[in-house]
Amino acid sequence: MILPMPKFIRRWLAILRGGVSPVIIFISTLLGFTFGLVPGFSGLHVAIIVLVLILNVHIGLFLMTFAAGKGLCFAAAPVLYHIGVGVHDYLAPLLRLLAAVPVIGITDLSRYAVAGGIVAGPIVGGLAGFLLALLVIQFRKQLLRLEENSERFRQWYSKTWVRILDRILIGRRTKDAKSLFTSKATILRKAGIVLAIIVLGLCVLLVTAIKDDKARDYAVAKLTWVNGAEVNLDALSLGILSGSASAKGIQVTDARQPANNQVAIDEISADASVYNLLLGRVVVDKMVVSNMQFNQPRPSPG
Repeated sequence: MILPMPKFIRRWLAILRGGVSPVIIFISTLLGFTFGLVPGFSGLHVAIIVLVLILNVHIGLFLMTFAAGKGLCFAAAPVLYHIGVGVHDYLAPLLRLLAAVPVIGITDLSRYAVAGGIVAGPIVGGLAGFLLALLVIQFRKQLLRLEENSERFRQWYSKTWVRILDRILIGRRTKDAKSLFTSKATILRKAGIVLAIIVLGLCVLLVTAIKDDKARDYAVAKLTWVNGAEVNLDALSLGILSGSASAKGIQVTDARQPANNQVAIDEISADASVYNLLLGRVVVDKMVVSNMQFNQPRPSPG
């Protein structure tokens, strides 16, 4: 009985003599290490996920290099911190540039480890991707030389039972070694672009469908905890695409006099800049407050 090789080894061998372009190997490794070396999960990670969907990234290689990068992130945390200190001191314009990019700007660039990972990730990933792509090219050249210069090897390599055994042990391979160099690399993944659009649309629909009730409950719980007494909120409406927000029926109980409200407001509405929200900032362009009252009796003690 022939047992297949472990998946980890099979994946590396498949990359070496498979149809993955060196360019794709470089991009996959670069993104994987960057994703892993930046601590936590932030807007930068979201941007990388979108790139992985759109670009023809080798998912297996991306996941393996992500795991390696995450391990390095934990092992070299002090190094990332000191790199981040240097980035804040000498590369502040770079951080300001990244902070001005939608989605990426949500990333907490004030954290030294994050700033260090943003710089170290592409450097480590780019270097590893270059070396891996170079290794793959050299391996394939040797395979091509064997195929061109050795008739016995070519005949043996083309036998049906060898191909079947190769498929069982390692996985799919190209027709011959020459096709490894003649095939063109496809950078964009058309299905990935469609998938990214569909996922984005579903997220918007999902958030639009459930956001108001969930956000209201969350806001009531947090405000009650901060106030130390009951806070009532009849309705909360959030416009994800427009950046608008409104709250109705606000009552903030006076913790010292639970029968009274510190403040009661019929409605607050505000319009915020969507662009700034994507940068992790709240910039209110317009706010309207109607019927604000102080120290008024509550319908029931809070």
